[in-house]
Amino acid sequence: MMANTETARSEDSIMFSRIYRATEVPANGVTGTIDATNEQCVAIAETLGLIELKSFEVTYTLHCSALRRFKLVGQLTATVVQSCVITLEPVENRIVDEMEIEYWPAEDVERLESDIELDGMDVPVDGPEPLPKDGLIDAGHVAYEHLAAALDPYPRKPGVQFESGNANVEESEGVGNKPFAHLDVLLNKKGPSAK
Repeated sequence: MMANTETARSEDSIMFSRIYRATEVPANGVTGTIDATNEQCVAIAETLGLIELKSFEVTYTLHCSALRRFKLVGQLTATVVQSCVITLEPVENRIVDEMEIEYWPAEDVERLESDIELDGMDVPVDGPEPLPKDGLIDAGHVAYEHLAAALDPYPRKPGVQFESGNANVEESEGVGNKPFAHLDVLLNKKGPSAK
């Protein structure tokens, strides 16, 4: 049922893969769990720019309908360590995220998008994806992408705030982290009448 994981895939997919051939997924679906190894955690952390990925686990179910449409649902949990954007100190966060994605035959997706556009509506961002041409569904790679999207883009150490009135924070940020600081200096030199 599960396809050979040595099939050529992108590098980040190989890091954390659980690949199924669409033609071999039974009508009652398949359920699985992926628990990242230490080596996988190190590789993923490096790719995502983390200080450390302490754990990464995914539970999922892949369903198949009579129309050869597939639905992958699951939950990922991870413990990540990132750099605080202000102090650069390590910040540990626990991530719990739900994932859900549908794969339809490419012609079905095209027909749906065409019907939506004819109705004058925007194609939904979370609509069904075309089934990959190679017919392989990678539950691990979907989880990897969800983890990347769920990361805090501005991790902060507890108690540290982006408050302009907080002198301590302003000093810790420094001019290098405030792109308009030099502009403020120039305007102040020109005086209040400067336009």
